[in-house]
Amino acid sequence: TQAFVLWHYLRLSLVPWPVRGAYADDYARELLPALLPGLAVLALLAGVARAWRNAASLWLAWCGALFFLLLAPTSSVLPIVTEVLAERRMYLPMLAVLVPLVVLASRWLRGAAASAATVAVALGLACLARDHAAHYRDEPAFWADAYGKRDVASRSFLAAQILSNHGLMLMRAGQVAAAGEALDVAMQCESPTAIERVHHAVSLQLRGRADEAVLKLRELVALRPEHADALGALGTTLAALHDQDGANARPDDPRLREAELVLQRAVTVAPRRAAFWNTLGHVCKRMEHWADAEIAFRRACELPSEHLEPFFGRAEVLARLGRGAEVQAMFQQLFLARPRDVALRVQFARNALAKGDARSALQLVQQALAIEPQHAEANALRAQIEAGG
Repeated sequence: TQAFVLWHYLRLSLVPWPVRGAYADDYARELLPALLPGLAVLALLAGVARAWRNAASLWLAWCGALFFLLLAPTSSVLPIVTEVLAERRMYLPMLAVLVPLVVLASRWLRGAAASAATVAVALGLACLARDHAAHYRDEPAFWADAYGKRDVASRSFLAAQILSNHGLMLMRAGQVAAAGEALDVAMQCESPTAIERVHHAVSLQLRGRADEAVLKLRELVALRPEHADALGALGTTLAALHDQDGANARPDDPRLREAELVLQRAVTVAPRRAAFWNTLGHVCKRMEHWADAEIAFRRACELPSEHLEPFFGRAEVLARLGRGAEVQAMFQQLFLARPRDVALRVQFARNALAKGDARSALQLVQQALAIEPQHAEANALRAQIEAGG
């Protein structure tokens, strides 16, 4: 496998296009296709060894030896089986290829021709680098690039990672159908990991196939009983199934009990995941276990998170427990902790408006606009309140 990879690295050193951050290439399964590139590598090694015998080519032999020695740890000594090919492994070995080329070019090219060639190559490489760097601006861009450049026929372990991560980015962007297509293909790949199976199950739920998602997550939890994401996803999906019953939903529904149990295991395995505590709080609230719900929501509020649902959930539960006096103190503490959080004030304004408290909503919007006068959502909400909506 690494014979193919080495020649790919050499080609990219000379012509760095197309480049990508993640590859879906599979292992070589048979000897015959690897025979020719393998022989070529051996010939290159023999050429380096021969160069050591000639004093005039010692510098070239040293570069060749450096190239093989720097690549050896990841290509021969301890190959990384979960990532067959990675361009970053060539950052240092590439010098052993490029330096001799630059030296030879400087000997052959002189004067204006050399300057023109240098400028042309530099500009071309700069454009390629600029375009490629754009794919690293965020996760969606990175995985979209890897997805677009992958071998579409590949069903390797690495292909599953690319498909799953791209699908996850699409899910977060609300593109549920496209995400589902990518994740369905990921499940056809070799040995998808537990987290990829979780992503697929979540996509099934979002596509209205929650029963199927529950079955797959139960299978995964049986295999990996301590996998926090699988436990959290199973609890969330069971709660969603219960909620689909609408007016017929019951607090003693066995799905809620199962959700409570798996979420308790999830927060035991990953006690700093605010989302798990928040979901556990909502499940306990639906079961009318108010004290347990308050504990779960309080723990979610104490952990770092941008989401406000735990605070609203805890406020509702505190009111049920007759501890409404604690609500105002909790919200005051939240506002003190986020003195310039515009989104926080807008969210609270919407919540106040939903309860019919337009005066409080307007005050919160005005606070938000004092921090960020051009905030589009805050301006729109102020116009809505002033219009009587």
